[in-house]
This record gives sequence, structure tokens and C-alpha cells, in this order.
Amino acid sequence: MNVVIIEDPCDHVDLLRSKLKALQQDLFRAETTTLIAERNLVVARSEAALMDRMFNHNSFVLVLVDGDSMPFNDCLVTKLEVGGGEAAELLRNGINAHIETNLPNIQLRPDVLVRIYLSLRGLSKTCTAYKIVPNGIEDGLATFVTGFNKKFPTLEVIDAGNGKECADSKIEKTFELFAHNVIVSISYLAVRQMKGMRDCWASTALLSSRER
Repeated sequence: MNVVIIEDPCDHVDLLRSKLKALQQDLFRAETTTLIAERNLVVARSEAALMDRMFNHNSFVLVLVDGDSMPFNDCLVTKLEVGGGEAAELLRNGINAHIETNLPNIQLRPDVLVRIYLSLRGLSKTCTAYKIVPNGIEDGLATFVTGFNKKFPTLEVIDAGNGKECADSKIEKTFELFAHNVIVSISYLAVRQMKGMRDCWASTALLSSRER
């Protein structure tokens, strides 16, 4: 049996009061810290939810096409402006169908941003030489492109110039600009084999792996 001898009851009471006050202060600080942590958690969850909504609302699919090596169907080009509109609709519908089938984790259907780079002058000569456009229409491919570009605001055929690598270089640079954009859900590339594009893809994949 332990016996505590209190020589001065007043001093002992003061000591107990001091310990009690210290414990109360520690409890107050702990409760305050917990309250702040809970509030910060609520704010963080709210901000995360907002970012998710913004991401789902603003996300889009990027499609880059080398129009010189992957030309449009002749039967569509022959129909000029009407065919251009049909080509745009077929392309967008095909991309959306692929997303729905192969990317079920994407909850909302994202916008589709299509950039088709080609040499308008070079392909126009080809269309004329092979009589793809009606006789006597020199700017038949340009009329087709007009129909394509008018159909949807986010689908566009762009004249890259009359150089051999013009389309390639524009596709590479555009891909680099969008590669680490967090609101790009997925990127589709329709290009021929080219070393610059392979190097760009490899460096992007390595960086993405390190970031994860």
C-alpha cells in the first residue's frame, strides 16, 4: 500500500490545478488542430470534386492525321463540299464509337478535336490527274475541304504547305504541345512511319512514366 504524505495541502492543490490547466491547454490545442485538419480535409475534397467536374466538362480527344499519306475516300472527294461534310461526320462518329466501345472509364463523351494536315496544292494535282474531282473543277479538293471544315467547329483540315515534310513537322509539334495537357483524355495519331514522330512518342512515354 502506497502512502502519500502531503506536507502542505495548499501547495499540493496548486500543483494539481497547474497540472489540470496544462492538460486542458493540451486538450484545447489538440481539439483546435483536429478541427483545422477536418476543415482542410473538407476544403480539399471540395476542390478535388471541382477539379473532377472541370476535367470532365473540359476534356477532349485529340486526333492528328497526316492527310498526305492517309487521303480521304475518293467517292467522298468526288462529291466536293457535300462529300466534305459527310467525311467530317463519318470521322467524328467513328471516333465516338471507338471511345464508347474501348474507353468505358470515360464517363462523359468528350469533345473531339481533329487536325488533318496535308499539302492542298499537291493533293489537288493528284485529284485532278486521276480525275477524282469532276472535270473542269480545278479547286475541287479545296471545295471538299471547305465542306469538311464547315461541318463541325472542332474538326479542321489544314494546308501544311507544299513541302515534303510540312505535314510531318506540324503533327510532331502539335503532339508535343498537347502531350502533357491533363484535359486531353486520349490522343489518336494517324501517321505514316517517321523517325521524328517515333522519337517524340518515346520521349513523351518516358516522361509520363516518371511522373506517375
